[in-house]
Amino acid sequence: MKKSLFGVVLLGLILVIDSCKKDDPAPPAIAGTWTLNTYKMTELPTGFTKYEGYEDVQILGIEVGYTFLFNQDGSYTRAFKVGGGYPSINDKGKWTLEGTTLKVAPDDADDLDKIDAYGTPGLEFTVVGDITAIRMTLSRSVTVYILPDSFDTTQTPTNDDFKPVDITLQYIFDKL
Repeated sequence: MKKSLFGVVLLGLILVIDSCKKDDPAPPAIAGTWTLNTYKMTELPTGFTKYEGYEDVQILGIEVGYTFLFNQDGSYTRAFKVGGGYPSINDKGKWTLEGTTLKVAPDDADDLDKIDAYGTPGLEFTVVGDITAIRMTLSRSVTVYILPDSFDTTQTPTNDDFKPVDITLQYIFDKL
């Protein structure tokens, strides 16, 4: 009788432990603080291919930091720091990740205006590959101003020499 009672208690304990595991889902991989490592230019059109795969810590030439904090509850904060007297973006709001589409929705309309003015901080991204414990790569289409492949690099470029080009920009973030 003692063996039967012990077996029933043990089985009950296993079921309780197993059900507790199911109640506590793992946090999404995106949860945490992410800082931009580099931007990478991809999918450049003919005439601008010398920039294919080009990586840098700035795409506008004024960034001094780009950080996201994604909370498990679907909220986020972002700091897009810029220099040269330009206003930084410090927005917060809600985020969603459906399949490979990440969307952020700032709470403040003034932040939307700044995001639109800079163009590169973004509101909607495509997740490239998997979000791992240390790396997340996002991408989106943007317009950048760059010199064509045919530009004579022995000359000093003027503003008119830079041409608007639609590219896919990858944002390579490291988890802190």
